[in-house]
Parts: sequence; C-alpha cells; structure tokens
Amino acid sequence: MSFGKILATHRQAAGLSQLELAEAASLSLSYLRKLEQGSSEPSGLAIVRQLAGALGIDGRLLFGRKQLAEPTALTLDLSAQGAAAVVDHELVMVNASDEWRRLFPGTSSGSSLAAWHFTDPRARLVIEDWRAIARGVAWWLSIANDLQHPDNLALVETPEFERIAATSFDARTRYAPLRQGGFQLRDWDTRAVTARTMSVFSGQTVAATLLTLSAPLG
Repeated sequence: MSFGKILATHRQAAGLSQLELAEAASLSLSYLRKLEQGSSEPSGLAIVRQLAGALGIDGRLLFGRKQLAEPTALTLDLSAQGAAAVVDHELVMVNASDEWRRLFPGTSSGSSLAAWHFTDPRARLVIEDWRAIARGVAWWLSIANDLQHPDNLALVETPEFERIAATSFDARTRYAPLRQGGFQLRDWDTRAVTARTMSVFSGQTVAATLLTLSAPLG
C-alpha cells in the first residue's frame, strides 16, 4: 500500500477530514491532498512527524508497520540466538544476548542503542562503516516520533545526530533501514574486522524488534 493510501486510512480512522488533518499538522490542504493522491511524497522527516503527531500515532505506521502491543509482552530466549538483541520502537534495548553485549561493548538492557551509537566512542571503533549505519539509526529514531527515553531526548539535541537525521530520509528507499544489510564489524577483543549481516524481525503482536547478527562472513 502506498504512503498516500496508508495516510488516508489513518486519517479516516481518526475521524478527521483532510482539512482538519492539514490544520492539525500545520500543512496546506493542497499538499495533504497531493500526499494522499500519491502525486507527492513527504519531503522529509519533519513532515512525517507532523502528520504522525496530528494523528496521534507512531510515525512508522505511516510506512506500513502494524500497530503493536507493549514490548514487555515479548519473551525470547536470546541465549540460543548468538548475537541478538530485542529493541523497542525507540531502539531502547529490552534484552540482549551475552555475545551481542560483547560485540557492542557498553550496550545493555534498558539503554538506548541509538544513543550508544552516537555518544559512546566504542561505537566508532567496532563499526567500521559507522556513518552508513548511523543513517539507519537516525532514520529509525526520527520515525519513532514519540520519544520518551531520556538518552534519546538528549540525543536529538546533538548537532551530529541532527545533521545525519536531516539527510537520512529518502522516499524511494524509506524501507532500507529495516531491510537485511551487511556491514564491517571490528571485534573489540581480537580487533579482527569481519563482514556481518544484520537481520531485522518485527512481530505482529508485540512492539519490539529482534535484531540478529550473522556469524562472520568469508
């Protein structure tokens, strides 16, 4: 389903007319109509945040994500997953395996993976292509829209995060940060650099996402 159709569905579910939503989101009526008709795409994350705020929903729902329950409903044995972590919509870690914490030193349950990525100097040492991954992290956190975790609230005030977040949105590749993708990871203990693949699994009944890291490739 296109962005415009999803937007119209949520607007109708909220019982709002196009004019009412346009006013609540501080957008012009003509622009909103173009969005719903598919003749225009949102020009940036700020527009998505305005629409989501006016509709009272998680901004990622406008990209086809399902409405999920609380992350505490998720029970997974991560010990059998190797390097794996469960995060909520703000990229706050619900749980993580020992191998995940070893590979990403400084991450722990209850902490923000997004804030770790931007503020912990170890992140740049273990993630070789840090800036490329940073774009996906910024995209995810910006789309979350309803931030509450204190580390994330502080993060959106930092210039580097704001610069990357401002350029991390592209309507043609808006799903890219949620797709499987590879990157280079430097092992904190051995300093060896290996190619890894991050896989992302989102359930339909819990507001949590499972992140798993492949074994070294090649």
